[in-house]
Amino acid sequence: MLVSDRHAIFHIGGGSAKYAGSSIGSVYGCSEVSMSHSTANSDHTQAAKQLAYWEKVASKYDLSLRLLHRPLPRMLELIGEAAEGADRVLEVAAGTGLVTPTLAEKAAEVVATDYAEAMVERLKAKVSAHGVSNVQCEQADIYTLPYE
Repeated sequence: MLVSDRHAIFHIGGGSAKYAGSSIGSVYGCSEVSMSHSTANSDHTQAAKQLAYWEKVASKYDLSLRLLHRPLPRMLELIGEAAEGADRVLEVAAGTGLVTPTLAEKAAEVVATDYAEAMVERLKAKVSAHGVSNVQCEQADIYTLPYE
């Protein structure tokens, strides 16, 4: 999580992510993608494979999170504490929205993103089911986020 004044960026869960040159997280054995020009073709192939994987597992993703059952309440508590009072939160790699409702309870506005459209569709459904209105769900690639 990166925090600046009353804004925060969260990355929780699977995949790998880099932001501003620093690693945010890597889980489930996915490798980080280098952005050098010399490996552009292999990077594109690797990124396409990773996207295809997340599109495929979206329908079963929440079931896989049963492994987090015991630490989940504490994790959500810590995330809620970190987001408390934030004006705006950018949640990257939001997946199906495991922590999005918690962020929505604590921050004025949440932009939740994932680069797999299937994940974003499930994220939208979860946000709707929780009845929160301060969450904007978007498909976005962590490497080319359209936010400042």
